[in-house]
Amino acid sequence: MKRDQKVGLCFLLAPFIGLIVVLSGWAVMSFIMGSMLPSTSNGGENLNRLVMIAQVTNVGLGFLGFLCVISIPVGLVGGIYYMAKGDKHADTKQIPPSEPTRMST
Repeated sequence: MKRDQKVGLCFLLAPFIGLIVVLSGWAVMSFIMGSMLPSTSNGGENLNRLVMIAQVTNVGLGFLGFLCVISIPVGLVGGIYYMAKGDKHADTKQIPPSEPTRMST
């Protein structure tokens, strides 16, 4: 596989892999916070910290998810461009370097 094809494949797959990672992280975070919040309902200060952490994490994951969704069309265009990009000089012949000639005076 040529370098351009590898770059194109990365452009094609990176947004989708990023979206899967963000959604998985959000699901894990929601599960952890859902299981921790009911058990700490008696401590007011501790509950406020956990809610704040959950909100900040949700905002961060939401922003990353938004970036992944926006980068899907960019990745598709860039990936198709790099995958279709051919070697422009593949059909030209390489001319071997000639020996330097000495000029006689």
